[in-house]
Amino acid sequence: MPAESQLRLIFLAVTRKCPIRCEHCFEWDNLNQRETFTREQLVQIVDLYQRQGVNQIHFAGGEPLARLRDLIEVIVFARAKSDCYVVTSGFNLTWENALPLKIAGCKGVIVSIDHYLADRHDRFRHHAGIFDQAVAGVRASVEAGMVTAVSVCATREFIDGDHLIGDKVSETTSSAQIKVLININTTDASPG
Repeated sequence: MPAESQLRLIFLAVTRKCPIRCEHCFEWDNLNQRETFTREQLVQIVDLYQRQGVNQIHFAGGEPLARLRDLIEVIVFARAKSDCYVVTSGFNLTWENALPLKIAGCKGVIVSIDHYLADRHDRFRHHAGIFDQAVAGVRASVEAGMVTAVSVCATREFIDGDHLIGDKVSETTSSAQIKVLININTTDASPG
């Protein structure tokens, strides 16, 4: 196969487990079922794709951090030939979990934050407190020294608001929340 047509990046769902019921999820009917693959089978799948030239793997789910121990082991295997990233709702992304991900070889984390107002984000995700977990997860990922990005599922409610005009931010949104969402490209990797 010519190098320019080789598959280089995959998204690999490592689990069917997820404690959240996001409105945009296309896996609702499959969530919280028995796992499809063992950790050993996930390693075999990664190996198969790496032998075909994949050099970037985004681990997703369900919620990949619901299967943290297996995820770390798969990343340890994959890191020699692929850059590894985790796509998460922020569930379970604490400093105590971010650091082992980094040590295992995870290059970065993509955290889904779908509204800048906590109650609207939580309502969209059908999980009270997940906004605060996501913001804390962004912080933990940055502090662990990983590349950190925020993914947004832009809904009509989100894009129709006055909040998109620079100086108009809701009084209920703290400056710390805005700062975390905007200022995530830091080089300070020490725990906060």
